[in-house]
Formats: sequence, structure tokens, C-alpha cells
Amino acid sequence: MQLLNEQVALYLERLKQENNLRALRKYSSKEQYLLDLSSNDYLNLSKTPWQQVCELGIEQSNDKLGALVQEFLADKTEYRLPCGSTGSRLLSGDNTWIEKIEDIIGGELEAYDKQALFYNSGYHANMGIVPALAKINPESTYVLMDKLIHASLIDGVLLSGVKLSRFSHNNLQDLENKLIKAVDKGFANIIICLESIYSMDGDNLDQSEFEALVALKAKYSNQANIILYVDEAHAVGLFGEHALGLVDKFKVIKEIDIIVCPLGKATNSSGALVLTNQILREFLINTSRPLIYSTALGAETILATALNFSYARNKLVKEKVTKLLNLADDFRQHLCACLKEKYPDLDALALVYGNNQIISFVVGSNDNVLYASKALREKGVLVGAIKSPTVPKHKERLRLCLNTSLVDKAELYQFLKQTFKDLINDSNLKLG
Repeated sequence: MQLLNEQVALYLERLKQENNLRALRKYSSKEQYLLDLSSNDYLNLSKTPWQQVCELGIEQSNDKLGALVQEFLADKTEYRLPCGSTGSRLLSGDNTWIEKIEDIIGGELEAYDKQALFYNSGYHANMGIVPALAKINPESTYVLMDKLIHASLIDGVLLSGVKLSRFSHNNLQDLENKLIKAVDKGFANIIICLESIYSMDGDNLDQSEFEALVALKAKYSNQANIILYVDEAHAVGLFGEHALGLVDKFKVIKEIDIIVCPLGKATNSSGALVLTNQILREFLINTSRPLIYSTALGAETILATALNFSYARNKLVKEKVTKLLNLADDFRQHLCACLKEKYPDLDALALVYGNNQIISFVVGSNDNVLYASKALREKGVLVGAIKSPTVPKHKERLRLCLNTSLVDKAELYQFLKQTFKDLINDSNLKLG
């Protein structure tokens, strides 16, 4: 019998031979790149001076979150690095600041019958919500989730042990077909899970599709409890009056039963807000294991999150986001034009995805991904190199997460356009 280490070594060697071996990379030298488009830092907060964040998040803001940060800072007699919270929220780790943030967001959403519950991360929330709901009646609970749903929701659903089915990506007709089957089988509680923006393709349901989703819930609500669950990870901080994502922008907050708003991407901080009604909030406090058994985030971390979220909600920042989204549309058109010029018979739209700040450029193989990402790094541009099996074979891609640095410095955007034109014309990169 092979020893465990020998089995593990063979497994890793196979990954290496397939060009799929992952490694932790040190990104402390990101400063050497002219453009970092590999991260989820859409508002460029990691590189925005602290004073500017405070100016827009506190001084030039009418946001209650900004006022809360000011109140917290006024009590600080000396600076110290962030500390832990000493325990889980149900023991010693809860604090006034977490509750005040929840109260502020909940107060804003009172008309939508929503309250806020703070988790340590979006992953924690997604791992804990469906397993909690399944405790009510596991045999009568069924989950329908998008084919491209995030790993955290897949893990949470699998952990719950309930029956599940996955519908074709963003395909509401396939969703309805599978919903009908679940209803016919007599499932009492049917949870429909999806993301607002999918990070690999950069696509999303539009307003009419969100409204159709809500109508689908109403259509079958007399036959089963239909629970709509939306993860807003890549939309929080960018869209909507309250910067809570596409459900906010499209004004369907009231109709979506559970909204997970992770705060580690555009708002470049920690934690996640779960928005739901009062009774479900109380239920999660009593049954969601990641919330019950994880040490809560410390007060300084919580308030840094509040500050960055307040910054994202500032009018000037929202205007910058609008410009960023226009640049993203322009860049997609630029990529398509360059592809058509180099490859006249190629369907450029089949290689360029997205309709928000995320752009996926399909290059068709792991070898192409590695070559192209290396060529871009040498030019000073850092992008996401997405290989199979993370995406299907022949759908390997470069992922660009555009951020507001491109709005702040027009010359950077022109540099980006020229760099990708040169890449497409590189004789070593064969597409199509």
C-alpha cells in the first residue's frame, strides 16, 4: 500500500503535468506593475490614500456609517493595530459597533422588510445559511442553483445534505422547468440560489430578468415556499442607491428573501452583511454554525469596513463607478475590433464576455493563458490567469477586473488598450 505522502506526491505531479498546479504567490511587489487588474479591488481602495478615504467617507458624507466611524475614532486615545473580538458573537465577541452597523443598514431597508446580520465573510454566510434552513425540514427542502454558482454556495448546499439540481447558467426557462419538477415531487421549501454578477464571465441577469425571477416565485408560491437567495459579492459597493448590488439597483430588495453582501471586494474590507426579514435573521442567529462558532471580527476591523462602505456610497465615488462601467464597455469593443482586424473570420463576441466591470477574454488553452499573462506582466499589467479546470477546457481565459484607477488616470487606459492590441497581434499567441 502506498503511503499517504506518496499518493499526494503523485496527485500533485499530475496537476503539474496538466499545467494546473496552484501555488501561493507573494503580491507584496504589486507596486512594480503599472496596472493591477487581477484583484477584486474595483474602487481601487487598497491604493487610495487614507486621508482621501476619510474625506469622502466621513467629512464629505451624510452617510450614517461615516458618522459612526467618526464616533469610534473620537473615542480612540491612542493608535493600535486591530485586535480580536475575544469570542464568537453569541459569547463575548459581539459589540456595539457591529450592532450599530446592522441597525443603520436595517433602518435604511425597513420599507423592504429587511434587517442586517453581520457575518465574518461571504464564504461563512454561504456555508451557513442553507444548512440552517435545511434543519427545518430536510426531507422537504430542495435547492436549485445556477450552474456557475460560487464554490462557497456549492459547499454550503452539499453540507446541508438536501437534494439539489443545477439549472443552465442565467437560464430562467431551465430554472422554471426544474422548479416545476421539484414542486411536482412535493418539496415544501425550494431555495433558488444565484449570484448577481458571475466573476468568471462577468455577466449577470438584467432588470427584466430579475423581475421575471420575482414573477416566477409568485407564480408557484401557492404550491411551495419559494426562497430567493442572491449573492451580491461582485456588485456590492458599485450598484444601487444603498450600494448593496444589483437587487438594490433594480429595486427588488423586498422580493429577494436572502441577500448576501460580502464586503471584501469593491469595499476592500472584511465581513458580509446578510439581508433578510426579522424572523429569518433571528433563526440564523440560533442555527447558522459559522455565525455561532466563529470568533467575531474585532471592532477596528468592523469600523474599517464601515468606513470603506461609506466611501463607496459617496456621490462622487458613484459617479466614478459610472465612468468605469462606460470604460469597460469601450474596452470590450476595443478587444473585439482588434480581434476582427487580426482574425477576420473569427467570432470575436464568442471570446469577449461581460457586461459590467469584469471582462473575460477567452484565449482557449492553459498554454495560451500562461503565455499571455506572462507577456502582460512583462509589460506591467497584472491580470487573472484562469485555467481549466476552474473553467471548462477551451474556455481558458484572461480575466480583467477593471478598477477606478483607469478613470483617475486616462493615460493608463490608453496604455491598457495598446498593450492588448499588441498582445492580440503577438505571433506567439494563436487564437481561434
